[in-house]
Amino acid sequence: MTSPHLLRFRVLCLGTALATSVGAAAVLPAVTSSATTPQASARPGSADDAAAHATAGPRAQQGKKGLRVQLQHPAEAASLVKVTVKGPKQPGQKKKFKKVIKKTTNLKRLAPGVYKIKAESIELFDQQVTPQVSKRKVRVKPHGKRKVASVTYAVPTFCSTSGTTAYGWGEGDHGRLGTADATDRLAPVEIPRVRGLQAITGGSRSTYGLCGDGTVWAWGFNQNGELGNGRTGDRSWPVRVAGLTGVTAIAANRESAYALKSDGTVWAWGSGRYGQLGNGLSGLGYHSRVPVKVNLPGPAVAIAAGGYNAYAVLADGHVRSWGVGGVGQLGNNTSGTDASTPVEVDFINDATAIAAGHATAYVRRASGEVWAWGYGNQGEIGHGLAAHRDQPINIQPGFLAVAIGASGAAGFRVQAGGVVFSWGSGRYGDVAFDNGGSPQLTPLFNVTLTGVSRIAGGDHTGYALTGSGRVWAWGDHQAGQVGNGAPKTGPSPITGGIPTPVELSLTGVVAIGAGSVNGYALR
Repeated sequence: MTSPHLLRFRVLCLGTALATSVGAAAVLPAVTSSATTPQASARPGSADDAAAHATAGPRAQQGKKGLRVQLQHPAEAASLVKVTVKGPKQPGQKKKFKKVIKKTTNLKRLAPGVYKIKAESIELFDQQVTPQVSKRKVRVKPHGKRKVASVTYAVPTFCSTSGTTAYGWGEGDHGRLGTADATDRLAPVEIPRVRGLQAITGGSRSTYGLCGDGTVWAWGFNQNGELGNGRTGDRSWPVRVAGLTGVTAIAANRESAYALKSDGTVWAWGSGRYGQLGNGLSGLGYHSRVPVKVNLPGPAVAIAAGGYNAYAVLADGHVRSWGVGGVGQLGNNTSGTDASTPVEVDFINDATAIAAGHATAYVRRASGEVWAWGYGNQGEIGHGLAAHRDQPINIQPGFLAVAIGASGAAGFRVQAGGVVFSWGSGRYGDVAFDNGGSPQLTPLFNVTLTGVSRIAGGDHTGYALTGSGRVWAWGDHQAGQVGNGAPKTGPSPITGGIPTPVELSLTGVVAIGAGSVNGYALR
């Protein structure tokens, strides 16, 4: 029989051994594990592995896991983009995962599952921009590497991404120079965004460009639908004129614009108050925000526009006119009568080119002679009298032109070799020489302009393009429209009569154009 004292001793010894064992495990785990006991690693994806990640330090938490959505867009679209990421419920949340992203974002610690990326189209610069999404569905795996998806909103294209560069100068309000400010420019500035134009012209406060693909783009003032995009409101960026393709020529007057298509049809938009749209309609407040077809009896081959008039040379050589007819500018032996449907200009049956001033029109006939009609009190007709004409008259029989042009109050004839004859108002030096401000009633040889291939004109400013690709300008400089960098001169009898080179750095020009108080060039 065992002694009670011996039993008590054994129990005490056992308790001491247990205490020593437990104490060693609690106090010396590092020594025991590192020196004598290897650790088993957790199997990837196991509960132990998940626990290890959940309790990892900051460095492990910042590992490349989850989903990264890279968002690229033009700066102007920053407030418009909306990219939504949707996925399964997250731990501790009642609703499914949803997050709207407006910049590149890293989504960490996402629950495993499929995440959908939805990017909405936006309207930028009046164009629909559909984003490119690299992955619309992404599967996030438990503790797998971070997935990446990209969403890209491209910058809209205006006409083309290559080709000619457009320049403008003069008055800058209403966005007519394509800039966001209304600053007048004394020298040419590049018109941003638009490239690849073949022709450029301007109205009173709007600008128009003919793209190489036959579309038409417009920017600037838009109260009367001058931009032809179906909307109102000024634009400092180019908008596409609605529905026009296959266009070969453009023209503009003070409140309306015109396009000639390859099929010979002519289309008009903007104000039609005086019948300028040529579709049989007119009246106070009448306008069209999109192009309407001009009612011509046959296909046209050339167009021009004056102050509130428009003209078309038909394929058979006859000329039609429409719009205001107050001083004979319709050329059909009437005055004081407007025409909302094109009427035939008298005497002309072999026209090859046409140009128009504010209230005067000019045609070059097959012989090369120039005929004119309309307002003539400042010598604009060039027939030797300060009076208007209701019907065309030969300006100088026997003098032949290879090209013609006009400003608001002057006419120009370019003869073989690029020599220029001019006539009309001298108030602002319109005729490109200093005649003391008096009207020039007959064409006069201009000793300054030589080697000229093309002439364009605004209200009282003219522009000539020479074969060397240089642009010369003369006339009114109240808004910087001479473009030579000189300070504005303000209203005066003569402000810039002698032609001067537009900014010397502007070379390699292939086409010119003009608005009322703006000059344009393509190079």
